[in-house]
Amino acid sequence: FQNNKVKYIIDKVSTVQSLDSLKLAKTLNDFCARHNKKLDVLVEVNISQNPDKTGIDKSQINDFLSAVVNFENLTVKGLMCIPSKDNYISEFTQMKNMYDDIKRQNSNNVSLEVLSMGMSQDYIEAIKCGSNLVRLGTAIFNKRIY
Repeated sequence: FQNNKVKYIIDKVSTVQSLDSLKLAKTLNDFCARHNKKLDVLVEVNISQNPDKTGIDKSQINDFLSAVVNFENLTVKGLMCIPSKDNYISEFTQMKNMYDDIKRQNSNNVSLEVLSMGMSQDYIEAIKCGSNLVRLGTAIFNKRIY
């Protein structure tokens, strides 16, 4: 999700599923304040620690959440990830463990209800590993034609 798109969508959405930086959190929070709005967010975790992927490094997730709770217009409702193609079952398992650990901490403005893992090619494994939200765009709409 890009910072420069926030102004176009902020009055049209109730949840952003890919919060991947404090800069984006601040932008979302500021626009929400201007629109007198609260917004649910899912924190995108770079579970594979691939430098080419977006998301919060899994080793930084607790520090990130500690910072995000200070944005009064945002509520963290869950975590999401896009795993690597080679190691997705292990990464789904790591995400589920992280989700459970964070949920047990019971922090302010962090109300984990959603674990978003799995897309058209791996959603069955994601559900087996604990996902309760899957993204099935390709399965429904077919592959994108560029």
